[in-house]
Amino acid sequence: MKLRGKKLLILCDKKDSFESLEAYLAHKGVYIKLITSVEGYFKALQEFEPHYCLVSIDNKDPYVSDLIENLRKAEFIVIPTAETHNLEASKRIDEYEIEYSLFPPINGQKLENILMFLEKKQESESETLRSLKYEKKEKLQAKDSLDYTKEESKSLKEIQELFYETKNNSEKVSEPDDVALIKKAIEYEMKDGNAPTEESSEEPLEEPPEFTHSGIIEVEPKVVKEIDRLFNDSMSSIKGCKKVEPPESLRSTRDFTVYAITTEKMSGYILTTVDAAVGDTKEQTKIEGKFVESLTRSVDGPFELQRLTLSFEEFDFKDWIETYDGVLKSFQLQDMVVSWAFLQKTENDLIMSSTEREDMVGVNLSEITPEVKAKNDLYLHLPSNNKFLLYTKEGNNIASNQFLRLNKFQIKEMHIKKDDIDKFKDYKVEKEITSMVKGHKKDAA
Repeated sequence: MKLRGKKLLILCDKKDSFESLEAYLAHKGVYIKLITSVEGYFKALQEFEPHYCLVSIDNKDPYVSDLIENLRKAEFIVIPTAETHNLEASKRIDEYEIEYSLFPPINGQKLENILMFLEKKQESESETLRSLKYEKKEKLQAKDSLDYTKEESKSLKEIQELFYETKNNSEKVSEPDDVALIKKAIEYEMKDGNAPTEESSEEPLEEPPEFTHSGIIEVEPKVVKEIDRLFNDSMSSIKGCKKVEPPESLRSTRDFTVYAITTEKMSGYILTTVDAAVGDTKEQTKIEGKFVESLTRSVDGPFELQRLTLSFEEFDFKDWIETYDGVLKSFQLQDMVVSWAFLQKTENDLIMSSTEREDMVGVNLSEITPEVKAKNDLYLHLPSNNKFLLYTKEGNNIASNQFLRLNKFQIKEMHIKKDDIDKFKDYKVEKEITSMVKGHKKDAA
């Protein structure tokens, strides 16, 4: 049994420590690549595709221990070693409980013996492994869902925890193949004090541009007429309700409700807010109910209606609506003033792509805004094994650097569960409205 053609990827602290080992194994036909940073190591994993991973615990990177554990969970064959020859180094290696560790002093003959042992072990187990993998594949294809067998689920859970770093003990997950490696590189680069190393020829990434709306779209006259009729009809059905001029309190608005509406005649946002000084939640709910009732009666054909409440720092709601050429109407009911507004949509409707799994759909990466918390779990599709693995949990966000990396590696789509489509639509609405409010504030400053 020979080692010729095998690839060995080494993470070291000092390349000089491995010169003799490198020369010895190169003579045996082993291809060797030496790396001195965790970031560079993850990139090399994709490019070099090693058969074996040798990791020195003397490397100064604080994530070396995580690297070893994650490589093991991702089913790489990892061999821990140390460049310093002392009792402490041997104890640290022992803590990983890996039977084929390379204890110092390092030399080519010792590592060759370990690699030969591993080659024989793999050969004896290969038939069994192939059989097990085939059986698991058959089970997965038969189930055609994200609910795998118990054995597979346990393994998947362990793999999902790879490259998963916690903040305030919040749970995150990542992926066990090339995409996971990309994410780990992204996360590592985001750590404080991580300047690019000399090994990396990569140019610094620019900050992603903030999401911006596509501009002011004037509401069509026929839509203005329809909206005006809708507001008047719904309010006139309430006894004692009368039309008034928009109150000055709108200039210090914080909260409002958004109805994203799509019909054959219009596509936009209906907004409603109550005079903050005398607002009555029960009465507002009643008024909104009348509006929805009137809308349902008046709209011909199918329509979609989403409702969500948004909060901002104090801003001039009246001026904002006027800036975007929207429609604004106010009505008084006893001591309460309710204001209604309509803005034309400036974004296209959400486009979703189908997948091989019935419970998942794809959404364009451009629909995601960096640093904005997701309202639902976001998944990456791994075509090699047709799995959908959790990338960002609900309530977390994709950081700017991660977003840039996903673009760089040509990740075009994120995926969501079909049950979460409404949540994602709310996210899309909130994204555009937030952008419009921030844009107005910026222009007004």
